[in-house]
Amino acid sequence: MLVLVGLGLASEKDLTIQGIEALNACTEVYLEAYTGSAPDLDIQKLERTIGKTVALLGRGEVESTLLIELAKKKRVGLIVVGDPLCATTHEDLQLEARAAKIGVRVIHNASILSAIGEVGLQMYKFGKTISIPFWQDTFKPTSFLDILEQNRSIDAHTLVLLDLDVAKNTFMQVSEALERLLLDKRVTHKTKIVVVSRLGSAHQKIVYAPISVLMKKRFIGPNALIIPGTLHFREEESLEAWA
Repeated sequence: MLVLVGLGLASEKDLTIQGIEALNACTEVYLEAYTGSAPDLDIQKLERTIGKTVALLGRGEVESTLLIELAKKKRVGLIVVGDPLCATTHEDLQLEARAAKIGVRVIHNASILSAIGEVGLQMYKFGKTISIPFWQDTFKPTSFLDILEQNRSIDAHTLVLLDLDVAKNTFMQVSEALERLLLDKRVTHKTKIVVVSRLGSAHQKIVYAPISVLMKKRFIGPNALIIPGTLHFREEESLEAWA
C-alpha cells in the first residue's frame, strides 16, 4: 500500500494526528525532498513524532519505480511538504499505484495554495498559478508571462511560485523573480504586489508594496508572490494591512 501524507507548510509540528497515525503504521517512510521546503523541519524530531526512521528521496527516486515496487510488498509512506497532491509528480505516482492494483491512501494538509488566504484576497478570484524557474545559460523560459496575461485578461489574481533547489538549500531570491516579471511591459517598478515569505512558520512575513520597494528588501525563502487582479474594496483593505 502507498500512503501519501501532507506535512504542512513549516515543520513536523504541522502534521495532522491522522497523518502521524498513518505514518506510524507504515513499514517504511520516506520524505520527498525536491518539490517543496519546510523551513523549520527537523528530521530527528519528525522521526520521534511518527516513531519511524525517515529516508530522503530526490526527484529521480520519486519519479522512478522505486516506491511502486516497494508498495507492492509493504505499507510505504511518502511525506510531502504542503499537501501531497498539489504537485503533478505525486498525482502521477497515485495513478501508477492504482494501475498496479496497489491501494492508495491520501492524507491532506495545508499548502501554499490554501495558506495564501491569509493575505486577504478572495480565493475564488485566483487564476492559474505560475512558476518562475532558475535561468541557465541555455534555458531562459518566459512562458509564465503568457499565463500572467491570461489571468490579467479575466481580472484574476496570480500566485507566483519561485524556484528552489532543496538539495542545495537554495531559493530563488525575490529580487530575481521581480526582474523576470519586469520583462512584462505592463509590469513596472510602480506595480504593487504581495510577497509571502516562509508562510506558515513562526517567522513568516507578508509585504504589499511597489516592486521598487520590494527590490530593496531582504526575504528568506521559501517565498512566493501574488500579483493582484481587480480588487474588491474589502481586498484593498486587507492588502493595506500588509503595506
